[in-house]
Amino acid sequence: MSRSLSLLIDVAGASAVVALVKDQQVIAQIRLTFDRRLGTSLLTAIDSLMRQEKIALEKLRKIVVSRSGVEQHMAVRTCLVIAGILAYAAHLDLEDLSSAS
Repeated sequence: MSRSLSLLIDVAGASAVVALVKDQQVIAQIRLTFDRRLGTSLLTAIDSLMRQEKIALEKLRKIVVSRSGVEQHMAVRTCLVIAGILAYAAHLDLEDLSSAS
C-alpha cells in the first residue's frame, strides 16, 4: 500500500469527523458529537477506523486537521493535541488546513 493515505480530523463543522482519505477521496469516516468526552471518543473513533480498514498508523503519509471557523475552541485544542501526539509517535507529517490559505 502506498503512503498516499491520510487521516483527516475535521472539527470545522457542527460535529467532528474522522476520515481516511486516499488520493483526495474519503474511503471511510466516522462522525462524532462535540461533548465533554470528545478526546476519548476521538481516540476510539481513530482506532476503530484504522482497524476497520486494516491500516496501521505508520502506513499513513500524514495527519490533517481542519478547523476553520469553528467556535468549539476546546474541541480544536483536543483534536490538535491528539493529532500532534499521533503524528509524533508514528513519525508522520501534521498538516493544519486552516493555515493553508
